[in-house]
Amino acid sequence: MNKILSFVLAAAAVSSASAEPAADPPFGRYPAQAYQGSVRLPDFKGRDRSFAMYRTRIGNGMKDGVNFAGHLALIEIGCGTGCRLVFAGDVSTGKVYRFPASGEDYASLALSFRPDSRLIKAHWENYEHDQCLEESFVWERHRFTSQGRKILGNGEFCRES
Repeated sequence: MNKILSFVLAAAAVSSASAEPAADPPFGRYPAQAYQGSVRLPDFKGRDRSFAMYRTRIGNGMKDGVNFAGHLALIEIGCGTGCRLVFAGDVSTGKVYRFPASGEDYASLALSFRPDSRLIKAHWENYEHDQCLEESFVWERHRFTSQGRKILGNGEFCRES
C-alpha cells in the first residue's frame, strides 16, 4: 500500500511540475502596480510624432484607460487581412511605444494580457513556414523583453485555437 501511495504522490508531483513549463510563466509572476492618476496623452507634434499617423486611434485607446501592466493602454489597429499594428501608450506620461510583435509578419495576431500583469503573450501564424508561434514578453524598464518564442504546431493549429 505504501508503494502505491508513494507512486501516486510521485506521479502527481511530476504532473504538477510539468503543468507550467518555465518558458510559459503565468501572469501572476509579473505583477504591476495600478496607476491612479489622470491620463496624459501623447505629444504627436514632438516626442511621439512618429506615431502621429495613428493619433486618433492611439488617443482614443489611451482615453479608455489602463488595460496592461498597471499603466499602459495597449492599442490594436487592423492594417489589412489578418494584420494588426499594436502600440502601448503610457497613460502616466503619454509616451507611445511600438509592440515588437506587430505588423505584416504577425498574421492573425492574438494577444493575451491583463491590467495587473506586465506579461503579454502573442500568438500568430507564420504563413511562410506554416507554423503557429507563441512569444511571451515582459514590460520592464520602458521596453518589451522577450521571454522566448516557441512553435505551437503547424498553421492549422492556429486556425483551430
